[in-house]
Amino acid sequence: MRILPSTSLVATILALSASSLAAPSEGELLFREGRAAMTAKDYEKACLKFAESQKKEPAPGTSLNLGDCEEQRGHLVAAHEAFTVAAQGFTAADKKKYAQSRADGIDKRIPRLTIRSSAKTPGLVVTTASTTLVVDAETKLDPGDVALHAEAPQRRPKDLKATLREGMHLDVDIGALEEVKLATAPTAPAPVVAKADRKRDLYRTLSFVGGGLGAASLVVGGVTGVLSLGKASTVKDHCDDALACDQEGVDAASAGNTLSTVSTITLVAGGALVVGSAALWYFGWRKPRATLVPTASRDGAGVVLGGSF
Repeated sequence: MRILPSTSLVATILALSASSLAAPSEGELLFREGRAAMTAKDYEKACLKFAESQKKEPAPGTSLNLGDCEEQRGHLVAAHEAFTVAAQGFTAADKKKYAQSRADGIDKRIPRLTIRSSAKTPGLVVTTASTTLVVDAETKLDPGDVALHAEAPQRRPKDLKATLREGMHLDVDIGALEEVKLATAPTAPAPVVAKADRKRDLYRTLSFVGGGLGAASLVVGGVTGVLSLGKASTVKDHCDDALACDQEGVDAASAGNTLSTVSTITLVAGGALVVGSAALWYFGWRKPRATLVPTASRDGAGVVLGGSF
C-alpha cells in the first residue's frame, strides 16, 4: 500500500522547486563571476566584476569581496574605501566589526605623500597620473613609484619621481621652477628718410594745399565775374548814354566795380597758385640729380656743378 504525502508537504516541495528554478539576478551573476575569478587569482577581472555587481545591486558582502580583491592587487586606497562601505552597510555587529577592522588595518598600510614648495612658486600645480595634489596637504596614494608633474604660469615644468612604501609618510619639496622669459617681437628699425626725400614730400604736400586754394580762388573769381556781368546789365538798363542813372543804376554800378575787382584779383591769385602747385608737384616727384664736370682752359681748371632738380 503506497502512502500519499500530505498536502502541506507537497506545497513545501513545490515552493522549493520554484525557488531553485528562478533565474539569478544580473548582480548575482556578476558576483559569481567575480568569485570564480578570485579563485583563479585573476584579480583584475574579479575586481571589475565585483565593482559592476555593486553598481547593479549594492550589498555590503559584495563591497567586502571588492575590498579583499583590491588589497590582493596592491590598490590599498581602493581597498580601504570598499571595506569602509562594507562596514557601513552591515547591520550585524560581528560583520560590521570585521569589515571595520579590515578597513583600519589597510589604512595603517597606506603611504602618505605631502608636497612642499620652499620656493613659494605662485600658481604651482602638482599632479600624478590620476590626481591633482594639494600643496602642504597629505594625500593617500598606493605603494610604488609615483611620477610627479609640477607646473606654474611662466615657469618651465618639472618632472619628479617618488617611491612610496607601505606605512610611509613622505614629504617632497618641489623646489624652484625655472622662469621662462616670454619672447618679444624684434622692434623694426625706424626708416631712414633722406633729406632729399623729405624735401620731395614737402613739395608734394605744398602742391596739394596750393592746388586746392588755387582751384577755390578760380571758382570765386568765376562766380564774381558772372555777378559783375549781371550788374553791368542792370547799369545799362537804368542809365542813359549821358551816364545819368537812377538810384538802382548807381547801386549796380558800384557793386559791379567791386565784383569786377574781386574777380580779377581772385582769378589772378588762383591762376598763380595753380601754376605754382603744378611746379611743386613736378619737382616733388623728380629725383634731384647732380653732376660734377671737370673743366680746363688757358686761365685755369675747375669743375662745373650741373644736373636737374
